[in-house]
Amino acid sequence: MKITYLDKQLFLSIFEIIQEASLRYAESAPDYKHEAGLVAFKGVCERIKEDDYYPDIFSKSAYLFLSIAKGHFFSNGNKRLAVASMFAFLLLNSYKINEKNATKVAQKFIKDHKISHRLFFYHLAKFAVCSQKDFDTLKTVIKNILQDVFEKGN
Repeated sequence: MKITYLDKQLFLSIFEIIQEASLRYAESAPDYKHEAGLVAFKGVCERIKEDDYYPDIFSKSAYLFLSIAKGHFFSNGNKRLAVASMFAFLLLNSYKINEKNATKVAQKFIKDHKISHRLFFYHLAKFAVCSQKDFDTLKTVIKNILQDVFEKGN
């Protein structure tokens, strides 16, 4: 299966969307394009192309999500950027949320980890950032959630 990767133009669009949404919710977001973390962010985006380490779409998505959320490359908005980048990557590759499965997964995770159901993926990023689990263990947890929640679309 050929995987399509996020390009510079799409990332610029993601940055702009987060910044615009942040204005509506009085939650600041940096000008990502001008922060020092951009170099580390670009590195993550290149590393997900390594099939030996990330052999499938969900491994790549989990790595992208966790690296951005936990890497804290930017002064603010890292979790929002992690969620938006992961969603964009999966959507770009024709994956969509299976609502029925997503509801079940979210309800179980919320019960087990005492997090809010509102903005589930944002709270999942928050959980990952605060977790004491090692990166590979978290990556497996996130990958399993993504496999349960997303399905290949048409």
